[in-house]
Amino acid sequence: MRVVLAGNPNCGKTTLFNKLTKSHFDTGNRAGVTVEEAEGRRGEDYVYDLPGIYSLTRPSNEEKAADDFLRREKIDLIINVIDVKYLERSLFLTTQLLEKRKPTVLALNMCDEAEKLGIETDCETLSRLLGCKVAEISAKKDKNFDKLFSSLPPPSEKVFPSDVASRYAVCEKICSRCVKRTEKISFSEKIDKVLLGKHTAFPVFFAVMFSVLFLCSFLGNLAGKAFSVVTEYLFAKINLFLSSRLSPSLASLIGDGVLTGVGSVAEFLPVTVITFFFLALLEESGYLARIAFLTDRPFSVAGLSGRTAISLIVACGCTASAAASTRTIPDDAEREKCLCSLHFMPCSAKLPLFATFVNAFYPGNYFALPLLYLTGVFCVFCLNILIRGKQMQDFVMEIPAQKIPSLTGVLRKTAAFSRSFFRRTCTVVFVASIFVWVLINYDFSFRKCDIESSMLAVASEMAKYLFYPVGLTDKWHAAAVIAGFAGKETVLGVLGVISKGNLSLLFTPSSALSFCLFILLSPPCAAACSALKKELGGKKFLRCLGLQFLFAYVFCAAFYAVSLLLGAVFS
Repeated sequence: MRVVLAGNPNCGKTTLFNKLTKSHFDTGNRAGVTVEEAEGRRGEDYVYDLPGIYSLTRPSNEEKAADDFLRREKIDLIINVIDVKYLERSLFLTTQLLEKRKPTVLALNMCDEAEKLGIETDCETLSRLLGCKVAEISAKKDKNFDKLFSSLPPPSEKVFPSDVASRYAVCEKICSRCVKRTEKISFSEKIDKVLLGKHTAFPVFFAVMFSVLFLCSFLGNLAGKAFSVVTEYLFAKINLFLSSRLSPSLASLIGDGVLTGVGSVAEFLPVTVITFFFLALLEESGYLARIAFLTDRPFSVAGLSGRTAISLIVACGCTASAAASTRTIPDDAEREKCLCSLHFMPCSAKLPLFATFVNAFYPGNYFALPLLYLTGVFCVFCLNILIRGKQMQDFVMEIPAQKIPSLTGVLRKTAAFSRSFFRRTCTVVFVASIFVWVLINYDFSFRKCDIESSMLAVASEMAKYLFYPVGLTDKWHAAAVIAGFAGKETVLGVLGVISKGNLSLLFTPSSALSFCLFILLSPPCAAACSALKKELGGKKFLRCLGLQFLFAYVFCAAFYAVSLLLGAVFS
């Protein structure tokens, strides 16, 4: 049997899908988490999770995808998942699904939460008025799942008005006959008076974001120092063992190449995990959606909407994941501009690099990382003001209920993000470290040589003049920037192999700042570029890549020129 889960955003579809199929797809307390249909198995049944939609006739990408899927696939059962707290709003989609004349079950989710708010639903009356089977469930608590599959109901024969206003009137009438409410002020409504209050919203927003960035830097620094002591001790023991058992070349490859490169990233495991933890905390609490609501008006200055804020925050974890999240933006022009701007946000691969440089050249300055994030946001505005296009569509989104996040859910999401990131990172850095070790230790005739005669030194010597205007005057600066296009994770590995872990041999505080700024603004890694190409297409992707490099080069060159001028004036 082929079963489809359909419903509004944030109604619990993906949670139900994961429970039914024993899957682990991403869930979150915000709209737009599911951006394309997912497939799983429940015994002999195939189960499909469609993106969250409000109707089958609106022009958004998710609704087009859902409608196309329902048209082209042979479906045996539609499970229409509804957040029972918002039954009236959800019934519009229900009536459209019933018109598909397929066996349909109306799954009233979150019935336990509705009971706490004093909301009672008469399931028998609702079933009679809609002509379909109705079941109360709780996806989070695995409640009443058996009622969804106990029997295959016949298709509904009900006829609903074709025009939108009349259909909504019918939904309102059905809801008035089936739902009884006892007036109670929910926890979410109480806290939203502060989070979305006229005079408190933005102070709270800036306080929350600054606190998160400060804690990521401060706690990451403390944990990173302890972790680095352990890794240095382990790697010293491993190098000693390798040098006594293997040939000098092989011991150097493993010790100076692989261990130095991978170890330079592994040392910053704490700061990356802490960043993922806070991102999961914001999402699970529901505050991530409120950030989109609050930032809609400021972002409109640059021709963007609050939807962009969600993608930019997701980009703090991974630019490739953020590229997929832009599919929830219905306006193509806004979506393309958002895709071109995502790399300005320091992702989890850039964060260890920036933390390394801050600790090495600006120790104790916990405001440096928040300033880098502010610089990224500032550049988002600058770029989009320069390429501002047509008027965007009106911004409409789901604001989920604010809730106290589940520690289990936050830790599970943090662990999933961290595993995915480090699996990909260590693989990239492992390959890159070996490649860089070969470039450092051999010349173009593949003869063993010192580093100054190596392939990397010769190639970087030719490329370094390209980076002079942005303040990077050493050939090893050029080598690290070029390696960064393969993966921002590899930059630390390359610098670690070249400098033997002592960055002060390659950088001054001034050049370190220029280097971090260029890495922040330059085009993203290969994995993110692949995601951007998938979303934009070939020609638009190449245009986007050229625009990203040109903006980074001009911005960093201007910053370097101004810094030289100010230095000359104050000296």
